[in-house]
Amino acid sequence: MHRNLHRTLLAAFLVPVVVGVAAPPARADAASAEQTAEQIAELRKVLLAQPGMREQILAGYKGQAATTIRLEWLVRTGIMCRLLADDDAKTIVAAAHEELEYNASLLADEDKATAEDYLDGVRAGAFRSAELTGELNEEACRHFGRPGGPLTKIMTWTGKRQYSAQGILASPRTIR
Repeated sequence: MHRNLHRTLLAAFLVPVVVGVAAPPARADAASAEQTAEQIAELRKVLLAQPGMREQILAGYKGQAATTIRLEWLVRTGIMCRLLADDDAKTIVAAAHEELEYNASLLADEDKATAEDYLDGVRAGAFRSAELTGELNEEACRHFGRPGGPLTKIMTWTGKRQYSAQGILASPRTIR
């Protein structure tokens, strides 16, 4: 039992590190994209061979799915408040979907349908839970665009440097 607990804890710490290191480079050419696909397939094989990793990978996918949907919601808010340029909106959504696709590529075949259902459910819940236009007013848009606020945080997904109200560099790909 102690050994399994140790493996589970080790897996919980290693998956984000391994997944982050092996993440595909943005805008790769065809040759490196093929090599990256082969590396991902090998990583998937190695990870899924470890006890408990299938559940960890599915949990990672679910976390990224929630992040992706939250970013879609925040991008929609930024556009409706006229605070977010279309190019930046497309870049943010594309970056989120790229990470989600990467997480999906690591899933066990048996978990892919569950993962898609989960994503659909999160999206449906997020976009049906509240009427966005009723919530947006001048004050809400000002709050959204304040220094260090939601706009600053989602802009970190564009690759452009963003600073908080105190002039501190924001962490890349932040949403909280």
